[in-house]
Amino acid sequence: MKKFKGLFLCLTLLFTVAMLTACGKVPEPTEKDVLKALEKEDYLSEEVIDNDLCSVEMKEVEIDDDKEGATVKCIVSVDGDYVRTNTEYKIKFKIKDDKESWKVKKVTQDEVTYELIKGMDDEKLSDFLYWDTLNIDGSYIYYYNDSTTLSIVEHEINGEEMTDVVTVEVTGVSGYETITATVKYNLRYEYSYGSGYWYNQETEVVEYSTEYVDGYEIAFTEDRIVEDIIYKRNYVYALGSYYYLTDEEVTVSNVTIGDNDYSDSWLYVPVTINVAYKDFSFDVNYTLTYYFDSYDMEWEIYYLSIEGYSNYAGYFVGVWKGTSDDGQVVLTIGNAPHEYYDDAIDVVIEITTSTGVVYKYSAYLDVYYPESGAMVIYDYDWIDAPSGSSYYREDFDGYIEDGAFISDDYWYDFTLYKE
Repeated sequence: MKKFKGLFLCLTLLFTVAMLTACGKVPEPTEKDVLKALEKEDYLSEEVIDNDLCSVEMKEVEIDDDKEGATVKCIVSVDGDYVRTNTEYKIKFKIKDDKESWKVKKVTQDEVTYELIKGMDDEKLSDFLYWDTLNIDGSYIYYYNDSTTLSIVEHEINGEEMTDVVTVEVTGVSGYETITATVKYNLRYEYSYGSGYWYNQETEVVEYSTEYVDGYEIAFTEDRIVEDIIYKRNYVYALGSYYYLTDEEVTVSNVTIGDNDYSDSWLYVPVTINVAYKDFSFDVNYTLTYYFDSYDMEWEIYYLSIEGYSNYAGYFVGVWKGTSDDGQVVLTIGNAPHEYYDDAIDVVIEITTSTGVVYKYSAYLDVYYPESGAMVIYDYDWIDAPSGSSYYREDFDGYIEDGAFISDDYWYDFTLYKE
């Protein structure tokens, strides 16, 4: 009997220990339990969970004293295209009848934060910048131009700030320059309610270099210069006559091209040409102005100006001597422009009267017609003025015939011969 009582007591103790042990081994809710609870309460979709687009960080797990419930504090992170959404949850569970698994009782959503996990796609960045304009010290690069190239060097992602600082290398043409620049774009992703968009907070040009585009530095040929002159103005006006440079009887020669004077998109070229017709020739001094067409990448003639005439040549140039109504005449026609009439020729006239009075004055040859030999010389000012009021500076209006310069003026007669 004693043996039976002892065996019963031993079994009772073992059962009691087993029951106590079973009551103390309630398992803690797991990450899987958390995800199931959030799916059941419509905080997470089945798709997000099944595709492993989320993760769980268990912050605190507390089992109730009666082992009938548990409270879990956790952070659930869900990855989107660019953003990771971190949501804090407080979840209350109730133990199931099997005392081994849990069912959700209540879910409380707390703080939600966002974290950028990916920079802007390179292809998307190219589209993002397509209509953007890069200003580099007043020179502009347009990304939509075919001549502009873009390469992405680096992404610097700051998850908390939601920024992607993108370093790019840009090469583009602005007018007459090819500019290569290192540029940083501080891009921010603005995100709310499940959607977002990128915008540029700041553009920083880190460094840049420039060089002339092909075709900017140019060496002009004589043919090109003459062609441009004729294109803008195909004639010159000298000593009362028009000379058309396209006329077969007019010769253009001795084309002298000065140094190019570049000024951004403008170019100034000093040019001298010699124009000849019959026995008459002269130099024309031009300034040709060109504009750089950044579309065709070439210089186009924009304007020309005649700065003056020089180096006159012809039978009329030289010293003419003879007589006039005033006495003996020495008339010297030079080959240079007059000081104050740069489109006329400098002339010096010396008169010796029958009474021995000598005076001298300056004049200018204003008209010469090679066809007829007609010339008109106008007086200008005294060089050596005579005393008295009976002496005048006369004009010489006449023509060259058989080597003589003969008056064609009814009021003033003269006949001069060239030495």
